[in-house]
Amino acid sequence: MYIITERGRKRERERQSEEKNAKRKRQSESEESEMKEKFKIRNKQYEEKRKRLFNQAWVKFYPWVVYDQEKGHMYCSYCRKFPRLADEKSSLYIGCGSGGKFREVSLKYHSLSKAHVRCANENDKTERESGSAPLEQIVETTKLDEVTGQRMRSLFNTAFYVGRHDTFSKFEPLCNLQEKNGVNLGTMYRNYDKCKEFISCIADVENTRVEKSVIESRFFTVLANGATDSAVIEQETAFVRYVNATGIPCTEFIDIVPVKSANAEGVLDGILTGLEKVGISNDELKTKLVSCNFDGAAVMLGKKGGVAVKLEQMAEHPIIKVHCVAHNLELGFLDAVKSLEYMSHFQNTIQQIYKFYYYSPKRRMELKAVAEILDEHSVMQTGLQKTRCVASRYRSIKAIIQSMPTIVTHFQNAATGKNEEACKVKRYPKEIYSSKFLHFAYFLCDVLSVLSELSIQFQSDLLTITDVKTKIELSLLKLEKLKHKDGESYSHFKVSYNEAESVLTCGKNQSSTIDVSKSTMNFDHVFDISWTKLSNSFRTDLAH
Repeated sequence: MYIITERGRKRERERQSEEKNAKRKRQSESEESEMKEKFKIRNKQYEEKRKRLFNQAWVKFYPWVVYDQEKGHMYCSYCRKFPRLADEKSSLYIGCGSGGKFREVSLKYHSLSKAHVRCANENDKTERESGSAPLEQIVETTKLDEVTGQRMRSLFNTAFYVGRHDTFSKFEPLCNLQEKNGVNLGTMYRNYDKCKEFISCIADVENTRVEKSVIESRFFTVLANGATDSAVIEQETAFVRYVNATGIPCTEFIDIVPVKSANAEGVLDGILTGLEKVGISNDELKTKLVSCNFDGAAVMLGKKGGVAVKLEQMAEHPIIKVHCVAHNLELGFLDAVKSLEYMSHFQNTIQQIYKFYYYSPKRRMELKAVAEILDEHSVMQTGLQKTRCVASRYRSIKAIIQSMPTIVTHFQNAATGKNEEACKVKRYPKEIYSSKFLHFAYFLCDVLSVLSELSIQFQSDLLTITDVKTKIELSLLKLEKLKHKDGESYSHFKVSYNEAESVLTCGKNQSSTIDVSKSTMNFDHVFDISWTKLSNSFRTDLAH
């Protein structure tokens, strides 16, 4: 009975405590709501009494805003100048701010509206045709002293560097570093947001320059390439190529546009969106588009529903459809190496060596330590990439040749253990020691040096269609020469390799030796067949 009474008292105390807490909470919420209501009333009274006047400094940042003293409101001169493009329901088209209600935020939101952007672009186009650019007008009305001008130039240059190298967070530290080195940058505009504004201004100037150049050119070509970003969203990179007034071909970057879908319609919409940003409309396409340059994907160059065909339909006249020569070179090389014996196994070995070091910082540090002890090269291994495969294979093979003694020594030391890594490593030295692997490595190093040079030439901004055939024929002659005379790498291998003793002398100072396992393969016969297959494959693929 005593226990039941105690439990009842305890429950009663808990109930009373909960009621008190609930009462306090209701009182607190009531007081808080009363305070908020009083604040709203007070704020509303303040806003009703407060008069917001028009600030003349706004004109510097928003040159289109006009203050009408008679009517006591402000309006957008661009939108009223082009009413067919403007939003007639917009407050700044009608006029706002009367009664002391001028707000800068209204100007900010209006400057970002689509209707205003259309009117601003049309105004810039009209003024450019009449010979007075907006930038020149700003310079005339805004006189900067020499010190301020130098500061702004330095800040713009720093922002351009940051934007080019995608290091926005380093803008402020770079400004601090320059100031420490004696550059006067002042104290304003040295933050992340202002950096974005600088880069936006630079982009606007570049777009205006490109737009003017394209309009003044007689014809142009559209180039595009697709890729996925870090968020695995399909993006289309658009370029335009034209001949300037001095007869020099120019290639200009337009934009990177996310596409709604990876089919022909989605890619075409992305390209057209990018072209519109530099003033290339459907009318410009109909009168000046003469060619397009894409990779060999069916969605781009398909004969029935590809992007190139749809562009030709929009232009309403035949255009030249070009398969990107740099991409075609990669395809030609991949087709050629498929027919080479041992090539698949050779490439797999190189890729395994790359992965062995790439995924382990510990192994990379050990490799570097071995190189320092042996006084040899320690070249970072690179993998075989699916894109730019010619250059990636050349770098990979060259890195292995240069760091051969270091890699072999590290593998030998790692293989002496009894752990899982030792078991994994034991097969690698056998591959690298083989005569077959070494012959192919030095042989391909000479071939890929020619093809890498050709690939770089194909990626030049100054390349013209008339140069392509000449460069291909010259590269084929170099390959034909290698068929009859050993290249630099393979000649060096033959001098360094003692076939009788199966020893290869290598290293930075030719001071290291490697015991090579012999092979029964007739390398001269294999390479002779390989040369023939390579040449035939390139002539077939690159002829298109």
